[in-house]
Amino acid sequence: GPLAGRGANRFGSGPVILVGVAILLGSLLLLLVPHLAAVLVGLIGLCAGFFAIHAAAVGTLNRSLTSGHGRANALYVLFYYGGGWLGITAAGVAYRYGGWRGAVCLAGAFLLAPAIAGVVDANAVPGLDDAVEGNRVVEEHLDFSGLNDAAHTGGCAQAGRFVAGHF
Repeated sequence: GPLAGRGANRFGSGPVILVGVAILLGSLLLLLVPHLAAVLVGLIGLCAGFFAIHAAAVGTLNRSLTSGHGRANALYVLFYYGGGWLGITAAGVAYRYGGWRGAVCLAGAFLLAPAIAGVVDANAVPGLDDAVEGNRVVEEHLDFSGLNDAAHTGGCAQAGRFVAGHF
């Protein structure tokens, strides 16, 4: 939390969100490795990535408002818990039809939302004159193709098709 806040103050919330997404994505990949040490490091990374994203997002929300902070934070919490419910429900479905790899792939797909928010915010940071350059930097640090490579059994596609067809 505090480290993410200092990073957001220095570099902007967008880059901190993108770093959190990268940490979370890498940690998800570690959860696919069948070794206890990899899973433990992956779980620690999940927490670090999540709280970096969360702290930067809440900070951005509060900085962007001139009034209505209470209502905005209430809506944030509503969507936070609603999204958690939807995510855990979808993860159960993905696990049922795609196994562990399907659930991990779905979690990776959920990272698209904060990644997009991070790119949008990073491009809105004063001093970032070239949005194309900002997108290039993001693309270098976020390579989602590794997630599909790690889930070589096709569990992602199967779980994704099922979830998209039933929700």
